[in-house]
Order: sequence, then C-alpha cells, then structure tokens
Amino acid sequence: MAEATIACDGVPPDSWTAPEEESAAGGRLESGAVATLLVAAVVFINEASFRIPPTEESSLDWQVLLRLAVCGACGIYGLAHLRVAVQALERFPANLIVAFGTWSLVSVPFAVDIPYAVASCACLWCVILFAPAALQHLGLRRVLIVVLASLAAFAVGSWIMYFAVPSVGRTEFLNPDGEVVGRLGGLNHANGLGRQMSVMTMMVLLLGSQKMVRWRALLPWLVLALVTLAFTNSRTPMVATAAVAGFLFLRKVGFDVIMRKGWAMLALMGALAAVMVVGSDVTLLGAFSRSGEMEELYTFTGRTDVWHYAVDKICERPLTGYGCGCVRFPMCEYEAYPITHAHNLLLNTTLNIGIVGGMILGAMMLTQAAGLFRSPSIFPDTILVIILVLGFADTPMLNRVPDTLTLLWFMAILWRCSGPLPPTPQKEAVCEST
Repeated sequence: MAEATIACDGVPPDSWTAPEEESAAGGRLESGAVATLLVAAVVFINEASFRIPPTEESSLDWQVLLRLAVCGACGIYGLAHLRVAVQALERFPANLIVAFGTWSLVSVPFAVDIPYAVASCACLWCVILFAPAALQHLGLRRVLIVVLASLAAFAVGSWIMYFAVPSVGRTEFLNPDGEVVGRLGGLNHANGLGRQMSVMTMMVLLLGSQKMVRWRALLPWLVLALVTLAFTNSRTPMVATAAVAGFLFLRKVGFDVIMRKGWAMLALMGALAAVMVVGSDVTLLGAFSRSGEMEELYTFTGRTDVWHYAVDKICERPLTGYGCGCVRFPMCEYEAYPITHAHNLLLNTTLNIGIVGGMILGAMMLTQAAGLFRSPSIFPDTILVIILVLGFADTPMLNRVPDTLTLLWFMAILWRCSGPLPPTPQKEAVCEST
C-alpha cells in the first residue's frame, strides 16, 4: 500500500502532494476529482453574489439554495469518508474545531431566528467534516492550486460583472466631497473581493516560495491578483497582503538575521511613531485615509463605533449569542449606516455564539500562534497571519456560510499536526515535525 507523507514545514515539494499511484486504488481518482470540485465551489460559489443582497432581512432565493447545496455536498463527502474525518479531528488542536462546532449547535435553540441558525450550523458542520477528507485526498499542494485557480476565475468573473452589470459589480462609495464613485466589487462587495485577492496573492507566494510551482507560471496570476486588489480600493486586504509578503520574506531571510540587524527595525519604528505624533492632514498616514483626515485612521473608518455597538449587543446575550450565523439581525439595527457584521472577527463570533464560542476561537488562535514559534509550519503560520490582520477590522471567516478562509483555517489547524495519523484503508499518513 502506498504511503503519503503529510509534512509540517519547508520540505521538498513532492511531500506536499498525495502520491499519484494512489489514484489507482478503488475510487481514489473519483474521490480526488469530487474533492477538487467541492473546494472550488466553496471558494467561488460561497463567496459570489449575483444580486444585491438585502441588508435588514434574510431571503431564500436560488443563490442561497446553491450555497446550501454546495455545503450539503461537502457534508455528504465528509460522511462518506467519516473515518478519515474522525481520525483527524480527534487530535489536538483539531478537536478545538469540534468544540467550536458543538457549541454552535448548542446555541441554535436560543437563536433569534432558529431556521436561519439551523441552516448555518449545518453548513458549518458540513465543512468541518469535509476539510480533513479533502486535505487527505488532495494533498496540500493540490488544495492550494485549486484555491488559486478558483480565485483567478473569481477575479475574471468580477471584472466581467464590473463592466457588464455595473449595478451589481460596482460598490458605491461616497467621497468626502460628495462624489459617488464605483469601486470594483464584481462578484462580491469591494471589501470581499479585496479579501479574496489578498488570499489569491498568498496562494501565489506560498506556491512559489515553497517551489511547488515555477514563478514563471505564477507571475500572471500574481499580477491579476494585485491589479484587482488595487482597483477594489480596500485597504485592510492591502495591509494583509503586505503583512503576508513581509512574513514570508522574514521566513526566507531568517528571523535571526533580522534580529542581528534590529537597529534598522528600531529606526523604522521610531520614524513611524514620529509620523503619527506629528500627524496632520499632510502626513503620510493621512494620505492613506480616503478623506485625508487622521481621525479616519484613528477610528478605523468609524469601526470603533461599530465595535462599541457590538459589545453592547454582546452584553445583552453574553452566553449563547444570537445564534450561529445570526449576527446580521442585531447588527442591522445599527443606525449610522447599513451593516451586517461587527467588522471584527472575535466580536462577530461572540455575537453569533456567545462568549464561550469567542473563547474557543481565541484558543484556536493561541494554539496556532504558539505553534508558529514552537514548531514553525509555513502553511498554517501564513494562514494565521492573514486572518489576524484581516480579522482585526473585518470578518474574513466563520460567517453564516463557510467560505474560502473558513475552509483554509480548518485545514491549517489540521495541518498543525500533533502526532502521526493512524493508518487508514486508503493510505497511511505520517506527520513529520521539523
């Protein structure tokens, strides 16, 4: 029986893949093909929007049904390979995913909209079961390539929507001077598309830095991602993209080299601090705000007010929250402008399923952060970086329907293996620590 190696860090590219000879084993090729299609569907369909969604009320239409069908298919795939899922999810820290899903289930009877919470929780569990099975059947390299290809299709589709259907493909934004401009949103809100392009850039950098794909082949996709990101004018994904690139650069150069040249870092931090202290309308930081005012940066474009409102809502239902995926219902009451989430991952999760759910998410973050220093692994470490940056001012994952970063987050935790996987009828997976 062939053996597949699941490695935990910068190892030869061949060990990032599921061996080709295993495709000949009964149903292996078909399982891989189905997993490929489902990963692509989660990335593309669960993120795409072909109409302007309502803000204050949920609606059941063909697009929502399509997303539910995608999650349902993922759940069926996971159940068909239940032994693989159980073996992977019973280990630490993967069992934190199970704890998160279990508490989401506990919160359902207390939801403000029980049918909505039931559907959202079912979708969450479908992807929880799907993630380990897909990762084992495809291997990490193929998962990354499928995600990259799906995001490239998402970018192309977004440009088509931008020009062909402006009412959907353009996110309207009111400039301080009163001018309404249309940002590139395409198949999502401009911020959502920016987030997707940030993930796409991360996929390119991961595949290239680990020599899984030649840089020459990746260059067109990198250009597509960066150009699309620039036209979304979404600043948080831009910062996240820069953070990922910087993190991978530091990993390549070596933290010890950076520490030996720490004086340069201190000088840079001092210069940045000076700019912030002197801050005015003409500072470099002021140029990053759309209005040109420093206050916009200090309040994170009004997000601090949203956070205060979210905290007040959490205090009203601290234990169980408003129900899995139901954050839109308390947040739509925000009076300043229409909003459906808390613009912060931890607050958004706590609103959904209460303080216990927020604590479980925090535990997942802490275990991944500890692993970054104790047992570095390029894939989960990079996923952690992008989620921490995006999650500070946005909700990049764990939304009402599992999307790109939700799937990648679960896979990243699974990749942070704490010991060897038991042998399965299809293959024996071995975890190498470095």
